[in-house]
Formats: sequence, structure tokens, C-alpha cells
Amino acid sequence: MEDDDVAPAPTARMSRVPAIPGRRGVVTLATLAVLAGIALPVLASRLLITDPNDTAGLLDVHEVKFRDLDGTPPSWTVITFNDWTVRQLWDRGYVLVNLDTRRSPEVDYYALVRSDRDRLRASMWRRRVDAPDLWLFALSVGRRQQDGLEVWIPLRRLSFGADRTLYRWSVTTLFTDGPCSGTCVDLAPDTGMVDQPLVTPSPTPSPT
Repeated sequence: MEDDDVAPAPTARMSRVPAIPGRRGVVTLATLAVLAGIALPVLASRLLITDPNDTAGLLDVHEVKFRDLDGTPPSWTVITFNDWTVRQLWDRGYVLVNLDTRRSPEVDYYALVRSDRDRLRASMWRRRVDAPDLWLFALSVGRRQQDGLEVWIPLRRLSFGADRTLYRWSVTTLFTDGPCSGTCVDLAPDTGMVDQPLVTPSPTPSPT
């Protein structure tokens, strides 16, 4: 984990991030296991999903690699079809890991990865329907080759529904430059979210 790549509190620039699409569908681990031909026990701690080359701009997702290993927070590695630099993403490109922890119609939290021109920054946000989204804390993030990044999310700092045995996640990328005169949006999976088992059932929800 690259602890030196920790985001500070966001500035006014963050208000320009486009809205996050809602995600109501679900992709279960059983479905992914059938498609990939992989045993479910392996998918509980490691998971790879692939996405087609179907979006313009630099942040067309190719793969998302999920890891939940003992001793470290879960991590998501997002690999794109195109190489990119941190400077190219500055004020133009964003990567979000969306989390449904309470079986809500919309996502409850999201990790936001952005560029401050010289390095990647990441932070955790709570999504709110009737108020601006709430910044919670900084996250660790690092580059992976020239076409990817990895972000770690400490789930213990988030609130889960009572007795939850799983949570759901998906990845969204946003890019606004070049062929993207508006905003190019890519989703992984293309529809729905991934059902991810929790190691132990969640306790009673905290007020976070």
C-alpha cells in the first residue's frame, strides 16, 4: 500500500465532478464464477472482471481486479485500454468505486480517485440524496503501470446494514476531453453491481 499517496481534504475544484449514475442491478459471484469458470472460494478474496472496449476517452475500463487479503484493506485495481498520465487526468478524469453497504436503491459510499496534476489523490465519500455528498477521509492510491491505478478502502470505517453478509460494488470512470465533448462514462460491470461476501456478518449500523 502506498501510504505516501494519501489525499488531502478536497477543494472547490471537486464540485465539478459529474454526478454518479445510480446502480440498481446486481451481478452475483455465482454468475461471475460460471462465466469465468472459477471456483467461488477463490472469488471471495480475489476477483477479476473484464469490460469491453466500448467507451471513448482515456478511461475506457479493460479490467477491474478486486483483492481482499488478510492484513490489508480490500483493494480495487482499475486497468484501462489506453495508457494515460496523471497530468492528463487533471480536472478531466475521475475513477469511482461505488459501494452499496445497506441494500439501498442507490450507492451508499464511493471512493473518488482524481489527479491534482502531479499525483493521484483518493478520498472516501458518503452519498446523500437531499444534501451535498459528504467527504469522509483520505484513501491510499497508487499507479499500476501506465494504464491503471489501485485504491484501498478500509471497510471497517464504513457503516453496514445490520447482519449484512455481503456488500455490492461497481466501478465508474468519467472523462471530459478530446473525443468526450460532454462526459464519457464507463461502467464496470456494464450493468448491475458485484455481490461481495463479507468475512463476517456486519454489526449493528454505526452513525457514520
